[in-house]
Amino acid sequence: MSKPGIVREVDERTPPMVLFEGEGIRAERLPPGSRVVYPPTSLPGIQDVDAAIRHALLHPHGTSLCRNSSCQACD
Repeated sequence: MSKPGIVREVDERTPPMVLFEGEGIRAERLPPGSRVVYPPTSLPGIQDVDAAIRHALLHPHGTSLCRNSSCQACD
């Protein structure tokens, strides 16, 4: 289960925030009222991408496939 993302508003008591700068990082004190966005945790990776694509094509979510070749609605 992943953690949801959050938005934190900076105030006078907020310590310096760690920010990316080029290929490094630095600690910077942001102005009060700034908002810092923390994204949710990532979803786990797909182990077999080809199998996942095949499954998605054969079993589309929220639709029903017509397998009848004589069905005019499928043309």
